[in-house]
Amino acid sequence: MTEDLCKNRRNILNVLCMISCFVGYSFCQSLIGIQMKYIRGHFYINNHVGALSDILAFMFSGILIKFFGIKPTLVISYMVACSGMLALLLTTTMN
Repeated sequence: MTEDLCKNRRNILNVLCMISCFVGYSFCQSLIGIQMKYIRGHFYINNHVGALSDILAFMFSGILIKFFGIKPTLVISYMVACSGMLALLLTTTMN
């Protein structure tokens, strides 16, 4: 099975892309987990709300993929991520 995977260059690029997405997602999740202890409020409630938002995001992404397809859904998700990043960069904090 691995011989068939390695024969096609496109398959190798897809696997490398999936690995980089997985590593990036894992790194971001660990950073979020580390930063959860610094958010004001009850620690366990903050973690439960974060987990609930992850569940809703996964469910909503499946619905978006079903209706729009994978490429438009990825474009939408990158646009939402970039707008969130800009909002975080442009807001000021109390510290």
